[in-house]
Amino acid sequence: MGGLENLITSSVPATPLLEEEGEEEGDVSLKLKHAVRQFYLALICHTVGSVPFRSPVLSFWAMLSRKRPRGGKSTAVNLARGLGSGADAAAVAAAGTGDRRLTTVDLGPGGRAGQWEEPGNFNSHLSALTWTAQLLIFDYACFCNQDDEDQIPAFLATICKEFFQQLAETPFGHILQWRLYLFKVGKAAITTHQARWSLDGQTVEYRGMELQMSHVSQLVVSEYQQVHALLYEELMFRAEDLVPMQAWRLKDDLDMEEFGGSWLSHPRNAELVEGADRALLWRIQGSAELRA
Repeated sequence: MGGLENLITSSVPATPLLEEEGEEEGDVSLKLKHAVRQFYLALICHTVGSVPFRSPVLSFWAMLSRKRPRGGKSTAVNLARGLGSGADAAAVAAAGTGDRRLTTVDLGPGGRAGQWEEPGNFNSHLSALTWTAQLLIFDYACFCNQDDEDQIPAFLATICKEFFQQLAETPFGHILQWRLYLFKVGKAAITTHQARWSLDGQTVEYRGMELQMSHVSQLVVSEYQQVHALLYEELMFRAEDLVPMQAWRLKDDLDMEEFGGSWLSHPRNAELVEGADRALLWRIQGSAELRA
């Protein structure tokens, strides 16, 4: 962490947080802000070498790669070390007590020891971590160079070159490498929920639901009826005396330069839209039910 320490020292001198006699409260608050920023920058900017999971960030990243299986509450089973087989033996080995005594291992629903996140979903976690780290670095640079903003670009360039690029043996060097791997793997990944067509091509099944091609027309009619009811019964108060409008009868001029102009103000639509701006008001005034 020598490079990081030099950067921090040159930007913000290390100061104790304990309030000394006669020290103003504002000075203590400023020291605390310095210390907090030094702490989160240290989480981002350090070399991990051959032991990446000593980094709290990479350990947290590894935790995000696992998820519980769906479909019920997790169950705990007691396994004797060395006596299980298959997934049970692997789970006990992971728990690792070093003897043959019973060990409680959380295998999740159905006795399965969790699952890996899909590449696309896990990549979203890495993107969030990356963007957050970039924001924290930028905040640190702005905070520490308030008196000389010209130094901010140079500081950011130095930090990114040493700690925030794919070839660096740093937490976010590893994360950026894995993002590239996941982009590649994600392109070849097969979705877990696929639609299946019947051999005759008339029925499609998706996540336990079946839809036949003959149902499509019924679905369209149903959606139309719902939209019609929403428009005429709820938004237009069941008004039956409104002048119907057909799109083909309306005229529009895309070259109109009048401010606020639209097809509503087009002179050739005057007969169709006359009184339209007051039609619903008249409808409310003429209905005792709506006035109530």
